[in-house]
Amino acid sequence: MKIDNETIKLTQDLLKVYVCPEVKEATEKFLASPDDMTAGTLAIALTDGIASIDEAIAFAGSDYCKEKFGEEAAKSILEETVKAKKNGAKYCGCDGCQKALALLNALAE
Repeated sequence: MKIDNETIKLTQDLLKVYVCPEVKEATEKFLASPDDMTAGTLAIALTDGIASIDEAIAFAGSDYCKEKFGEEAAKSILEETVKAKKNGAKYCGCDGCQKALALLNALAE
């Protein structure tokens, strides 16, 4: 696990966007004690928390998405996500997933 200033900054940036509770908890624990053990736990949480493009499409088409963001926004999110998949995206393009992916890649270096 690579723990350096860049990794710490990416971790801090991740807390500025919405992430699932498990990722948030692991991120906070890592920042409180950045060592190999907490980095490993964080990597596992990130791996589980990053949505695939198919999961993102399912979310975007869900009633929950419509309720949370409104009909028009949900429709836009769905269109953007389907377009991203057609362009080869493998993961959700939201800020949380993209920052989590960047952090996971940094930890793996």
